[in-house]
Parts: sequence; structure tokens; C-alpha cells
Amino acid sequence: MQTTVNDYNSTDRALEMAIDIYFDGLGNAPFRCKRNDHLISCTVLDEACSNGDTFIGTPSSNECSFTLLGENGLFNPTNTDSPLYGKIKTGLIVKAFIRPIDINEEVTYDWDPLGVFYITDWTTDITGVSASVVANDLLYTLFNSNKTKLEVISNCTYNDLFNLFCSYNRVQYSVKGSLANQLLYGYIVDNNSEFIKAFSIGSLSYIYCEHDGSLCVNNIDRQRSVDYTLTDSDQVISISTKQSATLNYDGVSLTYVVPYISDIVEVITNKEQSIGTNGINVYTNQEFSKKPLLALTYTDIEGNVECDMTIEASNALDISYSVKNNSAFDGTFKLSIFGNILEDTKFTIDDEGTSLLKLENKYIQDATYAERFSALLRKYIRLRVPKLELEVRGNPKYSLGDKLRVLSDMYSIDFTGILIKQQFKYDGGLKASMTLLNSEVLGD
Repeated sequence: MQTTVNDYNSTDRALEMAIDIYFDGLGNAPFRCKRNDHLISCTVLDEACSNGDTFIGTPSSNECSFTLLGENGLFNPTNTDSPLYGKIKTGLIVKAFIRPIDINEEVTYDWDPLGVFYITDWTTDITGVSASVVANDLLYTLFNSNKTKLEVISNCTYNDLFNLFCSYNRVQYSVKGSLANQLLYGYIVDNNSEFIKAFSIGSLSYIYCEHDGSLCVNNIDRQRSVDYTLTDSDQVISISTKQSATLNYDGVSLTYVVPYISDIVEVITNKEQSIGTNGINVYTNQEFSKKPLLALTYTDIEGNVECDMTIEASNALDISYSVKNNSAFDGTFKLSIFGNILEDTKFTIDDEGTSLLKLENKYIQDATYAERFSALLRKYIRLRVPKLELEVRGNPKYSLGDKLRVLSDMYSIDFTGILIKQQFKYDGGLKASMTLLNSEVLGD
């Protein structure tokens, strides 16, 4: 039977959790662990961003950490007698689930997913009886993947740029809201972690993995109705508040970037190179001295032999090419490559103040959008309660980015916010901590 929000809000609820570990790959049945079968406890961190000065923060990999108990060293990676010997390793896929239990055993509920993760650490105690496991979601893999190398694209939307990034990394994603705002130029010069952070802030989007493991870009600069209401009678245990950011800042300084095309500049120069008779020298991933490259213009080859250059591949960051000696004798050559790069003109919107919240972002490239962004930051630092923190009973039906209303007579609070973090803790029962961004930041 499919679950509802009310099934998890019920005062007499009973819950069970399952951890599926795919020791033999996704094509085979997983090793399932539940409370009465190896699983001692589990914590699932589900957050749209980690802490930061702005309300967008920094995209963060979600994490599932759990403790297993196994007799005879079942979960000890060095135990040659264990049926799991040789199978315990990093990168294994882990799926976490939870569901209500009908104490009358009249209904069997469907499992609700809490995330798809990849094992990053497996530690066994000295007795080999228990194991502590840490697994992270797809963002962790993206953060630590090789730098994404794309060509510069002009007059593109945020979605165009992120789509190219995900295509390069063979990742599918969904969009909530809209990524239709325009960029003069879309490009990536940083590593994946820094790009995702800068893109997230610049596009006013939370980037995170959904409970089904899929990547989501949630643009929050939009108005919408409340998804769920939390009260003392169903979810609220305790409430705390973050003090206003005005204690640290009395204004905002936002620097945005307007890229322009440079004059022709030298982007590659090779020192004198030897080349054999009718030989071909191959040069792979030669990094440009100035970047991002917008267009190659011409090549200059000098030497005591006649050579031709062939471009094998190029992007905004580097080039791969080969040089062929057309002469019937050995020689040397020196090669230079020229092109146009993007350079930045920076503009700053400054408030008067002695302690300004400062932000610079290359994916804010329009004056009107920069004014809008600056206004949101200004509103954020002036809120009396920019964020609300709660201890709740926990409900996996709530998703990051949901708009929640907290209505508590116990704490005399009526607060509406965007869910940006929830951390589930299961040890037979379930509790969760939760952080909401005040929806007034967005004008709601």
C-alpha cells in the first residue's frame, strides 16, 4: 500500500528502515539489512546546501552512515571465511528505505526511498563484529571527478550551460522552477566542485540529489503555495532560531561580471622541439596560458624543417594537436597558437556600511538580475529570523525545496520557509532535525 504524509505523522506510528547494499552490482539482488537483521542504527543527511554567508550556501553531498552487526566477522573485509570476502569495497551502491509498520498486520506499506549512495568508507571494529559505513550520493562523485572541459557558448540560458556540464559527466538531472535566465557567455574554468558552487549561487538554485538518487536543480526565486503544515500534534518536538545576519553585516556588496572578447593573444607557446624525418609529434591536453578560450585564430610554426599542425580537439581550457614533419631530414620547430579569450569587466553594487556581505559571481552577468540578486541578499541579512531550526519526528515525504509552514502554539510561532536540510536518525524509532529558510527572502 502506498504511504501518505499522515502515515508518518500518526501519533502511534511504528517504522522500519532497510539498507540495501549491492555487493554484486545493480543487476543482482541486494544484501538487505533491517533492524532485526544486522542494522543497528542509521543517519541520513538530506540537505540542499551546507552553511554559508548567503542563503544559497554551498551545494553539499548528502550522506548515509549506518552501523551493522554481523556474527563471525561477516562484515570484516579481511575475513576470508566471510561470504562477503572480496566484495566489500568503496563505490558499492547503497539504497536507503523507510516505511510504516501496521501493528495489526492488516496492511503492508510500500517502501519510501531516502536516497541512493556510494560507499566511501567501511570501518570494522577490532572484534570484527560491527562495521561502521559511510556512503555519499552522486554529488560526491561529481565533486571529485575530473574537470569538465567545454567550449564557450554565447547567449545561453543557465539550463544550456548546466545541460552541457551534465552531458559531459553523463549525468541526468531535473529542474524545478526555471533556468531560463540568460548568460552572455557560458563557460567553465574551475573544477567541478567550484563550478557547481558558483553556478548554484549565480542561478539562485539549490543543487542536490532527490530521494530516488537523481540530480535536481531547484531554482528558488519563485512564489508558490505551502506544500505541508507542521504542528505540535504531528511533527514539532522543539524549535530554535538563528539570530539575524545583521549582527554580522549592515549591507551588501555584489560584484557581477560582464565578459567581453579580447584582442588576439598568444595562448600556447612551445619551446623548440625536435622532430624526426617524416615524424609526427603528438601533444595532448596542452593547457592554454590564458582562458577561457573563445576562438582560435591562427598558428605560427618556425623551424629548420617544414611542418604542419593538425588540431585534434580543443575546448575553453586546453588543446590537443599533432605536428607533422614534411621534410626528409630531422629538424626542430617552435610553435605558437593565438586566439581570442574572454576577459571580465566587473561591476559592483555597494551599500553604505562598515561591514558588508560581499559576493562576487561570474554567473551573474546582467545589471537588472544583479539588482534583483542584491535585493534578495539585503532582505536576507535584515530578517529577524532568516532560518528556523526544528527537532521533529521526521517525515520522508517532505522533500528538499518544499515550502513548509510551522504552526506551533507551544512556541507561539507561525513561520513559513523553504526546507533546506533534514537529518534523519533511526535506531528503531525515527527523529529528525530540520532547517527552513525564511520564505520572506523570496518575497513570499
